[in-house]
Parts: sequence; C-alpha cells; structure tokens
Amino acid sequence: MFKNLMFKTGQSKIKFFKYFICMATIGLYAQPNGKLQAKLPESEIYLKDFEFEWMPSINNYDIHRIKINEFRFGFSDLDLAYQKRDSLISSKITFSGPDLTLKGVSLSSKVRSDNWITNEKIRLLQKRELIPRQSIELITKAIDLHLIDQGSLPKSINELIIKNYVTMESPPLNDYSWRYELYLPEKIVAKPTQINIVPNDDFLIFDWKSRSFQINPKSDSLYNAPLADWEYFFELKEISQNYTSKMEFEFDPQSLEYDLMMERGKFNISGASFTALPNNYFKEQSKISLPDLTIESNDMIINGLIDSSIVIHRINGRFRVRNFEIKIPEGIINEPEVERILETLGIWNNSLMIRLVEMEINMINQFTGDYVLRFHTPFLKINVNGNMSLRQNGFIPKVRLNNAVIQIHPISLGVKNWINSWEKKNGKNLTRKGGTVIIKLEGPIENPLIWY
Repeated sequence: MFKNLMFKTGQSKIKFFKYFICMATIGLYAQPNGKLQAKLPESEIYLKDFEFEWMPSINNYDIHRIKINEFRFGFSDLDLAYQKRDSLISSKITFSGPDLTLKGVSLSSKVRSDNWITNEKIRLLQKRELIPRQSIELITKAIDLHLIDQGSLPKSINELIIKNYVTMESPPLNDYSWRYELYLPEKIVAKPTQINIVPNDDFLIFDWKSRSFQINPKSDSLYNAPLADWEYFFELKEISQNYTSKMEFEFDPQSLEYDLMMERGKFNISGASFTALPNNYFKEQSKISLPDLTIESNDMIINGLIDSSIVIHRINGRFRVRNFEIKIPEGIINEPEVERILETLGIWNNSLMIRLVEMEINMINQFTGDYVLRFHTPFLKINVNGNMSLRQNGFIPKVRLNNAVIQIHPISLGVKNWINSWEKKNGKNLTRKGGTVIIKLEGPIENPLIWY
C-alpha cells in the first residue's frame, strides 16, 4: 500500500511540474538563445471561515453544507533558472513547498436514499442461499431426467442417488450444511442442518409447478424496505503538508528528462472521522475514525523521463496510521457471518480497532533497500522485516524479497484456534518462537516462496 501510494504521489507531482515548467517556458522556446532567472520569496492562497450550502432543486429534502476554518496553500523561496542553447532547453527549480494547511473542516449532508445496511443484509442472505439454490437447480434437472427415463417422479433424494441421477460427492450437493426433501409434485424444500451457520433459519422452498423460489416473509421485508433518511457528517481537525525540494528539468525536442531531489517531506492528517446515521436511529450508526495518519519522506532522489519511466535512487520513507477505528452498525453485527468473524477476533462490541499500521522503507540505492512493516490490533500483532532488490524499468519496479521474516503473534483465543485449525486442515506445523508464529519469504513479491 505504501509503495503504491508513494509511486502515485510521485507521478502526480512530476506531471504537475511538467505542466508548470512547460507553461513557464512555452513563450521562451521560440525565442533566441539566452538566459532567464526569476525569484519569488513567497506565494500563498489563503481562506478563512469559508461556508457553503447547496440544496438540489429536484429534491428539497437533500441538503449539503461545508465549513472550513482555515486553508493555506503556497510556495516559498521559489527560484527559477532557464537557459536555451539551440534545440536544448535547461530549466532548474528550487523551492520550499508546496505547503498545505487545512483546519477545522466539516461536511454534512442529509440525503434520502437506499439503506445500505439493508442492501448488505440482502447480499449476505443471497450468499447464504447460493448453495441450496444451485443444489435445487441440479436436483430439478435430475428429476426431469428421471421422469423421462422412469415415467414417474422420484419420492426422495435417496432414490435419485441410488439410481445415479445425482451424487452427493461433488459440489454443490457435497455441502452438508443443507439437506433436501422432495414433496412432489408440489415443492422441493432445502433445510439448514445443525452445522449450518444459521441452523434455525427459514427453509428455502422451490415451487415445482411455477418452477420458482418462494420468498419468505424475512426476505420480503428486506426487498421492500423503504428509503432511509441519511445524515452524513465528515469532520477533520487538520491536514498539514510540508516539503523542501529541488528539481531540475532538461528539455529537448524528443523527450523531457527530469531530476527530483527532496530533502524532506511530511504529510499529516489528524482528527478525521466520518459518520452515517439512518433515520436518526443511533444503533444503526456507522462511524470511521482516523485520529492520525502520517507520510514522511527524506533524502529522496528520483529521475527519469516524463510519462515513460521513473527511477528511485534513494529514499527514506514512513507511512503510519494510529488508532484507526470502525464502528459497525447493529444490523450488520447481528448477521451470522459477521458475528462469527468478530467472535474469532475476540471483538465483543461493535468496534473494530487497528492500533498501528506502519511501514518504513529505506532504499540505499536504485537496486537494494530494506523495510519494516507493523500491524498491531487488540487481537493480533504482525511484524515484518527484510531486504529487497529492485529492477526499475518504467513506472512500477519489479521487487524481489530477500530474507523476509513475518512474525505473527495471536492475542485472542479465537485467532489462536483459527491458526491451529488451519494447521490441522493443511497438515502443517508452523514454526514458532514461544507463542509467535515465524514465516519466511523469498522471491518475487507477487509470488514468493514461503517457509513455515
């Protein structure tokens, strides 16, 4: 994730400066040979106490508001040097920035729309019913064939099995969380067994005469749920961005070569949260909180050709997220699939917390580097460290992992049991150091060799 973010950010910056330089030199390109130098000590865009409100004319209920206490964006110590000699144009920029400060942002919307919680319940219901629906479709074809061959309808599934019209050894009938009963010529019934995730759920009934599935009252209430009156609220305490950079460009008629040297750079988001509340029902409230996100890069050197290649020669960077939290609405918590996952993770409330996601990368040169990854939650800790080698050709380099070690420390009992079940199912004994699982990786990042 950090790698993709860094490359996308780098590409965006390079394209921005390409157009900036092109606009700055387009009027000079046709001029005689010469030199130009310009300086700008400080440049800034500033807004304070900005407010905006919008209500669509086609829907008087929907309303959107935005407030910004403070917005600053600017450069300082900008120095532009330009020189033209025959067909070669040389441009060099040195600057501090761009610096960005955004404080006290709030966005609120009231919208009447579909209830995504209901839609998610429907999706999970359809997923649970997929196996019995596929099985009944297979059974129906077998019954039709039995009727042609035998001239009568079968009395049970066992009759179809004995006469080799169906087999319980292959999908989807080898899923024993469902059993099937024939009540022909009226219906076929699928019933959940005790090993089903919802053993007491409603039966699935297939009407033989209409060749269609009946909709039970529970499903019907979901499919016919009314629109919800949503209140969305996004709040942001502060965004700050500071860079100190030096950039050099070389122009010629065939290509645009660039060099980017960044002494330091830091991007930080603090106090961000998003809340969604349907029908003013707080038990169904969803909330995402991001108290702190930081991206840092130091001593970065990049060069290449615009729109065709990028080569990272050196970088020391860090991506970090602290105390990321998701509050899950009660309607989703009560779904059996979600309930089982949260039980495995040892989460007994409706809040999923990630205490730390951090990645540090240090590229010594364009060919080698090392990295550290940390993922810490109340139920699981994962630490990864190792070396990497790169082949850079184009925008996305080919990365090979060397001596990568993954340390997995399960905290909750559910995660420990899941790891033990995986070992038994796959016939493997994971290497352990105390209570920590040790896994080693080697090879291409997209398909590494794994040692347990």
